[in-house]
Amino acid sequence: MRRGVGQRGSMTLGALLGCAAIVAACGFDGVGQIDPSAGGADSGVPSEGSTTDRSASPSDASDESILLGDGSTSCVADLATDPSNCGRCAHSCAGAACVAGKCQPVTLATGNRPHEVTVDATDVYWTDRGTAIAAPGVARCPKAGGTVVPVATGSVGTADPTSVAVQSGRAVFTDATFNSVVSCGLPGPGCSDQQSTTESGPQGITTNGAALFWVNGNSGNVRRGDAALSSPLTVAQNQIGLSRVAANATTVFFTVLNGVGSAPVGGGAGAVSFANGMTARDIAIDATYVYVAYATEVRRLTHAFAGEMVVATGGDIQRLAVDASGIYFTDRGAANGRILRCPVVGCTVSQPAEVLATGEAMPFGVALDATHVYWANEPASGGTIRRVAK
Repeated sequence: MRRGVGQRGSMTLGALLGCAAIVAACGFDGVGQIDPSAGGADSGVPSEGSTTDRSASPSDASDESILLGDGSTSCVADLATDPSNCGRCAHSCAGAACVAGKCQPVTLATGNRPHEVTVDATDVYWTDRGTAIAAPGVARCPKAGGTVVPVATGSVGTADPTSVAVQSGRAVFTDATFNSVVSCGLPGPGCSDQQSTTESGPQGITTNGAALFWVNGNSGNVRRGDAALSSPLTVAQNQIGLSRVAANATTVFFTVLNGVGSAPVGGGAGAVSFANGMTARDIAIDATYVYVAYATEVRRLTHAFAGEMVVATGGDIQRLAVDASGIYFTDRGAANGRILRCPVVGCTVSQPAEVLATGEAMPFGVALDATHVYWANEPASGGTIRRVAK
């Protein structure tokens, strides 16, 4: 064994078919190099979530963990294979295997064409766009794997659920084909206590914990509503190319043609925008920065849209999510799809993006909780919902 020294704890859906089942099964399965001299990300010390700090000492006979004077933990373990100390001490793979110091991804559910994904305290939720012969819908599954529950099911070849958010015991999703946002009471199966509102090409939807926000690509309106969709209001209008949205307690951020924009969550004041001539694919925020995914790079700028810089690169980036442990994004640019992570300060030549999973089939939506990364693989059929320990 090797001893490792680690860091401290670090449908409508058109015609809703009620509870028609979504066929699914549950179970368990040097990118981003930026040259700081070219104006890229900050170089420097690996973030807390980085796996580059994986020191080890000669083996001992015991398995006991040792509390060091600085409060960090030294463990007598094989960091390459121990699923409780994978790559670093106290890094648990939560039931998954540890191979070469990396936790292995597991499959939580199978579907048809899983698209966007989100999580709450207990479950993972996703939209499924269906196929020519399989119905689209929205489904959920326990975050550790288990029974798949169809939250809503639509008509084959007509409905197209896109994005989903969960708030106040309800799953709320957008359907641009039927120009509607639909709210379903949980837990299902089927869309109980269904509420809906007619919109104009709704795309991304999110929650800031107090309200829901979505963007209408056709009308150019950014909208706010509660979980029951009672009396939604417009907080920004006349925006061109709306597709994705993120929000905090005071501000809603959104992608527009050739850049990003923002507006107060209560509306009233005019929206502001930042244009760089690029088409954004996704947007995420933390307490300080806005992160924007483009086809081949992720850029970061302040909430006031200042100091834009590249923090990660890829081949065909789809979606991103951000928390204190890093920037996570799905990338279809390699021969096999990948899930990648960079520190929030950005990747550098000396610290390229960490590959958390590879060989994925058309990865698209991604979501985070405190311990795991979740994503949807969206091939033409036979898609999966997967996760891996951070």
